Amino acid sequence: LQETKLPASGPSKKHQAALADLFPEYDFVWRSSMEPARKGYAGTMFLYKKGLDPVVTRPEIGAPEPMDFEGRILTL
Repeated sequence: LQETKLPASGPSKKHQAALADLFPEYDFVWRSSMEPARKGYAGTMFLYKKGLDPVVTRPEIGAPEPMDFEGRILTL
């Protein structure tokens, strides 16, 4: 999913329950924008099959500030 607009703490319990109802066979990871970028205005989320154990990274690419803090890159 792209452009999630989540706080750095991630989906609320209500959103987590909705994701579990809609995608019961999947878990999720996210990355949200944080300071010095505007907090929560951009981000990405991946859903992946339960039982998998992905290696999750939140890389920085050395982009001009605040681009590395916009929550746009998440790898599994």
